[in-house]
Amino acid sequence: MKYAVKYLKNTFYPLDVPDNIHLEDGQLVIVRTEKGEEALKAELLSPEISAVWEQAGNKPEPLPLLRVCTQRDLQTLDDIKKEEVESFFKCQALVRQHKLVMNLVQCRITFDRRKITFYYTAPERVDFRALLKDLTQVFTRVRIDLRHIGVRDETSILDGVGLCGRPFCCSSFLRKFATINVKLAKDQGMPIAPGKISGTCGRLLCCLTYEYSNYIDAAKGMPPV
Repeated sequence: MKYAVKYLKNTFYPLDVPDNIHLEDGQLVIVRTEKGEEALKAELLSPEISAVWEQAGNKPEPLPLLRVCTQRDLQTLDDIKKEEVESFFKCQALVRQHKLVMNLVQCRITFDRRKITFYYTAPERVDFRALLKDLTQVFTRVRIDLRHIGVRDETSILDGVGLCGRPFCCSSFLRKFATINVKLAKDQGMPIAPGKISGTCGRLLCCLTYEYSNYIDAAKGMPPV
């Protein structure tokens, strides 16, 4: 059996499983990544995952599996989730104290607690040197990363359900954001109303590109209206 884990931008990575470890589909495992140790869900390698690698033209390097999560690991995960919430509000308070124009989105702590990442959005570049200095006084013995993301990335991180009733494309399978414009909606005969063609992020729906080429091809054989 071969397995993969989803990590970073909806990308599936092959899992390097030692011979002495028995693994089952859906189990939480501890893997070693470039950011540190992470707890991820192992999934059986499916034809769909293999097809994504084939389309992308490259297969990510396997991530070493350290162990299947134990009860102690699961307790650690619960503790980390609580720490992430507490750390988020501590950072948010410092952002307000420094009067910075930035919106804190999420706090992530690696399983080994060696790195803490704060994701934020901002209309323009932020000078957070003073903020970072204060953060190092609050969060000691840990690497701190302040990561600027776009509004689409924010939506993919927060997760949710779109107008279609399905999970957001950006949080389930999209790895790259295509260029979207109003012409895509017009050519498909859709009403040009922001509420109809915009996603939760406020940008035009990513799915406007999915069937666009089919509409264009079909229109070639139709009489003008």
